[in-house]
Amino acid sequence: LAGGVTGGTLTVVGQETLTSTAALTGDVVVNGGVLVLQGDGQITGPGVVRVIGQGEVRLLARTGADRIGAGKSIALEGGRLLILGDTAGAVSTSETVGTVNVYGGNNEVGVTPGGVVAPGVVVSLTTGALQRSAGATVSFSGIGPSTGAPANNGSRLLITGQAPTDFMGGAYTANGLGFVKYDATQGVLAFTDADYWTGDETTWNATRDVWVGSAGSLAT
Repeated sequence: LAGGVTGGTLTVVGQETLTSTAALTGDVVVNGGVLVLQGDGQITGPGVVRVIGQGEVRLLARTGADRIGAGKSIALEGGRLLILGDTAGAVSTSETVGTVNVYGGNNEVGVTPGGVVAPGVVVSLTTGALQRSAGATVSFSGIGPSTGAPANNGSRLLITGQAPTDFMGGAYTANGLGFVKYDATQGVLAFTDADYWTGDETTWNATRDVWVGSAGSLAT
């Protein structure tokens, strides 16, 4: 999609790459498809970006103007919102979007550096408030227990208005494999082993964070 896109609603059901400005009066609806924003690709206008039915919006990070911007909200219902960093991993980049409303299904919000990350290089995504409906889940991908060296994980995911907490709740996971917490500076962080309660199940209670798993096999 080049040369400028105008009109009401843009619906994506396959894979489309936006390399210019989409100035729309209505929503962008990604229904089971993939919308990639790269080059000069950006979305403006009053509507919502809706990502549903296992759809995906993929933002290739750039310096300068945001591709979606803080004034435009995101609606996820079984969708993915991803930002990919500079392919060489040599330049810090950031993206800001508006409020993220998670209405249902299993969803993913991810930040991925584009290469071997040089020391001090960070790829960051800042969202507006994160609002989740009952039953919906969010997996934060690309994050680690810390950002930057020595973990060499140059990803940062910040949520506007999110208070620091040592447990964001059972509906939120890191890469689908464990719980997450929130730090005012580093944003969403994956749990480390030390964050989990490992005592006997008779000691479990509402104040202890327990991840239930098994390394064994199920009998049939």
